[in-house]
Amino acid sequence: MYRDTSMSSPDILAILKELKILEGGIIDNVYQCEKLIGLKIRSPGGNRLLLIEPSIRIHFTNAVINWRATNFVLMIRKHINNKVIEAVRQYRFDRIVEIQLADGYRIIAEIIPRGNFIVARDDKILFALEHVHMRDRSIYPGAHFKYPPQSPEDPRKIPFESFQEKIMSGKTTLHGLLKIGIGKKYALEACFRAGIDCNEKPTELSRENLKAIYETVRNILDEICENILSPRVYFRDDKVVAFAPIKLHFFETNEYEVKKFQNFSDALDFFFPRLYAEKPETEFLAMLRRERKKLLGRIKAQKERIDELKKEEERAKRIAEKIYENLRILQQIHDTIKRARLEKKLEWDEILKRIEDGKKKGIKEALMIEKISRDGRIFVKLNSEVIVLDIRKDLHEIAEEYYKKAKKTREKISTAEKELKKSLEELERLEEKIRKQLEEERIIIKARPKQWYDSFYWFISSDGFLVVAGKDASSNERLVRKYLDKNDLFLHAEIHGGSAVIIKNPKGVEIPERTILEAAMFAAARSKAWNKGLTAVDVFWTPSDKVSLTPPSGMYRPTGAFIIREKNYLRNVSLKLAIGIKVERVNDEVIVDILSGPPDAISRETDLYVILVPGDWKKSAIARKIIEKLSRKAENDPVKLKAIKSVKVERIIDLIPGPSKILENGDEKDE
Repeated sequence: MYRDTSMSSPDILAILKELKILEGGIIDNVYQCEKLIGLKIRSPGGNRLLLIEPSIRIHFTNAVINWRATNFVLMIRKHINNKVIEAVRQYRFDRIVEIQLADGYRIIAEIIPRGNFIVARDDKILFALEHVHMRDRSIYPGAHFKYPPQSPEDPRKIPFESFQEKIMSGKTTLHGLLKIGIGKKYALEACFRAGIDCNEKPTELSRENLKAIYETVRNILDEICENILSPRVYFRDDKVVAFAPIKLHFFETNEYEVKKFQNFSDALDFFFPRLYAEKPETEFLAMLRRERKKLLGRIKAQKERIDELKKEEERAKRIAEKIYENLRILQQIHDTIKRARLEKKLEWDEILKRIEDGKKKGIKEALMIEKISRDGRIFVKLNSEVIVLDIRKDLHEIAEEYYKKAKKTREKISTAEKELKKSLEELERLEEKIRKQLEEERIIIKARPKQWYDSFYWFISSDGFLVVAGKDASSNERLVRKYLDKNDLFLHAEIHGGSAVIIKNPKGVEIPERTILEAAMFAAARSKAWNKGLTAVDVFWTPSDKVSLTPPSGMYRPTGAFIIREKNYLRNVSLKLAIGIKVERVNDEVIVDILSGPPDAISRETDLYVILVPGDWKKSAIARKIIEKLSRKAENDPVKLKAIKSVKVERIIDLIPGPSKILENGDEKDE
């Protein structure tokens, strides 16, 4: 079965359509997570995070990744941070993307086998993720950058004769198409659309067949180039199989499930985490599976034993009943053999001879005797059942023994069924453990798509209003200058130093008192009052038209300070701040958001939160305590637990106003 594991040249052609939006943007930062490189880019279309995994993929991402500032990226940042992106292009028809920066800098993302991530200036390599020496080129700092040899040409520019020559050089049509450089997925699609068996020998193809394949390949690439895109991911048996920027008839008509996306990056961002989620199971899960296999073996043996015992019980009862049902004839057989042996003192050989004579004469009783053992047992066949009589015992005694045997067997069945029940309960508990572990291992964590207010502090009030606060003087300035609109309210703690807070009111409705009080708590918490260890502070609010950036003549207005023409006070506003983690399940993805705000507002969004008040604990220590406490709250929910573990402690630290302590059940607790 075909399965995608990396992007092909047509995929690069498609993703380039989306990457073009980066042109004119600025490299804001560079991150690394093992072999993943992340480029944070401020572009005209908004901030983007470009993910590059050499040899595998390149696309925009919203995934939660534990990026690190490694020495490698720290050195790169010094060279390319704040550089303008002049162009994004594909090298020839190869799986190589070049990002041309100002001042001659280039980022080269190689998605080819043994690919690399390279930063060069002019043609000199400055940095490379992997330092390698190959027969045809060497990649290390200071070396001259060379492209891989024999990069494929764009198939649309290849003359038919050259195309035909490459196809004919393959062992099969599929093999020949792979030499064109379109990758197996699109080769399969081309054969399917052209109505040709991909395993057919090229020598058996007519010129018309070859022409059909030639035109089909061109049509597929034209679909991609002309933006006739319909990105999708194909599944089979709940596993991702392939991704594509266009509809692929090969997969559509072969009963693959399909999921469509708005853009190709989203499809790739969906596909690869699921592909990687199918990695080998953890040792813990493997151990659970071994336990399960062993337990299933035990349960199978227990069930088989119970079935055997039930058959024994039924047979014992049945024989006892048959003895009474056929008492006359059985008694006759029993007594005849008993007299011959005990009274007439006949030898067993003589008795057996007489029975054989009786069988020849067709005597019914003789015909019923299967055999006689020399210890006095008589094996009598009654219909399909063989009943064992004994000349040393009375028939009633024999029947009673069978009833006793049935009773003892019933007791054994009862004990075995209790043991089976215990095993099944143990299996149920183990299955639940495995289910939770599987769920945890397969969870795909994603960040919520970025919004303009994510560069500030923010929360959604209990009445549904967006409340936004600046982080410092410059962001206060930016918030008011750019985002304070008509009908909004402005708030600030009555203390020197604090966040400018605005309540967004795009519909121009009356803002409820509850929202104003919550915004006031936010302003109080985001002020210097927290670092001073105060428990309350006054906060004022004013309509947006009473806030000015223009000082009176002769006055100087520092950055982050504003001219307020009217103040409405809220006295003694408590300093309390809730910090929480919101976990939302959207289909098979988990969206994680980190929240801060007044307790009432945050408690409406999530049950995973703590309440802080000013205290003595450092921000870093409190942040770790928050993650620890929320993890304990979510210990029975593997989805929430994994989501919490995915949160970087630095993100929590950023939301804590200053030295703090945690409120426990409404009471202060030094933690």
